[in-house]
Amino acid sequence: MLDSNKIKPVKSKFSATRAYGNNRYIVYSPKLGREVILYSNLEYYCFLLLEFDSEVSFYCEQPNLNISQNIEGKIKKSIVDFIKEDSAGITIIECKPTAELSKQEVMEQIHIQKEWATLQHISHEVFTEDMLKDKQVMLENLKSLHTALMQYSMAEHFGKESILLFLEENRKSSIHHLLNYCPNVSERTVLPILAQLLHEGKLRLAMTSSRIDFETEVRINDER
Repeated sequence: MLDSNKIKPVKSKFSATRAYGNNRYIVYSPKLGREVILYSNLEYYCFLLLEFDSEVSFYCEQPNLNISQNIEGKIKKSIVDFIKEDSAGITIIECKPTAELSKQEVMEQIHIQKEWATLQHISHEVFTEDMLKDKQVMLENLKSLHTALMQYSMAEHFGKESILLFLEENRKSSIHHLLNYCPNVSERTVLPILAQLLHEGKLRLAMTSSRIDFETEVRINDER
């Protein structure tokens, strides 16, 4: 059985050679308490979704899992892009542009991963840009929220508690109303506080169809 406490990334690479952006990102993960290195836009978007999904208790990029399979007498190895653990169990994730899925080497790589996942009794997922077609606005909001999350500090504790108290009493509110009725909250601190509460799974933001602004609805998370 895989032990998430022992899973670490493979040795860092220093150049991006992947498709769907070929960009390298070095970002901080509050969930992991360390920097994360990503090698494409697709991996970056997957990171944002994992980081802000309160159901995900752990994830690791480029995990060192020693995945290998014997194919036609040869040992073939593979490194997945992410591993995550949530209430549904453990899943390994391969980020690949749709255009690459028909390539022989990619099909072989995914086959190796799936066979290994089956033996480990865990799930396998292929993450493509097709999965993001209806999430572009949300991803832009998550980018802003990740930036805001980096600005949150314990100095905002009382503002955070006042927002939680207001939402527990009223269930939902616009950001504008939070600013009017919550002490210790200002236009400068409200987004970092909301980002922290969203990250903790304590509230929900209406952010799938429009960019976050003062009219954005905020709800207490009744499922926490």
